Amino acid sequence: MTQLSYVVYVSKITLKALVTPDTVCEIVTDSKVRNRGAGISGFLCHGNQYFLQYVEGSHSEIEALCLQLEQDKRHRSMRILDKNTLENRRFTDWNMFAITFDSFVTCYANAYSFMPFAPYDWSQAQTAEFVTMFKDYYQHHGSDHTQSTHNDCMEYNRAGLCPDMSSGQHRWLTFNSVMSLLAVLIVGLMVYNIKLQS
Repeated sequence: MTQLSYVVYVSKITLKALVTPDTVCEIVTDSKVRNRGAGISGFLCHGNQYFLQYVEGSHSEIEALCLQLEQDKRHRSMRILDKNTLENRRFTDWNMFAITFDSFVTCYANAYSFMPFAPYDWSQAQTAEFVTMFKDYYQHHGSDHTQSTHNDCMEYNRAGLCPDMSSGQHRWLTFNSVMSLLAVLIVGLMVYNIKLQS
C-alpha cells in the first residue's frame, strides 16, 4: 500500500506575481492539472501577500512537488510549517481548492482567530488547527466546492487583489499603496514646480 504524506507550507508572493492579475488563476489551473495526474489533493489559501498551501498524496509525489514548488518564481521564502504521514486523505475531492483568507473568514467564523493572516508566525499547533478548520469546512461543503468558492478563477486587478472585496487586508493594502504613490507624486510635482520657478 502506498504511503500517504502531507505538507503544509507558507510562502510570500513575489512583487512580480503580485502585480500580475492572473497569478492566482494560473497557479490554481496549473495545480489542478498537475495534481490530478499525480494523485495529489489539498487547498490553497492566500491573503495579506501570503500563500498557505496544504497538499496530500503519495510520499514520492509530495517530495517531488515540494522540489518543484521551491523553483516557482511566483513566490519566495517557502517554509514548511508541518509535514507528516497520513492514514487517510483529508481532502479527497479537492485536487486544488482555492480561496482567499478574507472569503474563508466570511464562511467560517472561527477563522477570525487567525486575523491578521500571517502564517509565518504560526506554531505547529496553530497550523494543525487551521488545517482542521478546512477539513471541517470540506466535510460540510466539499461536494459543493470541488473547484473553488469563486467557480473557476478569481478575477484580480493589476495590484493582484480581488476587486470585489469591500473590506479586508487586501483592500487595506491597496489603499495604503495608492495613498503612498499619491504622496510621492505630489511631493515630486512640488519639487519640480519649485525648480521651474527658481
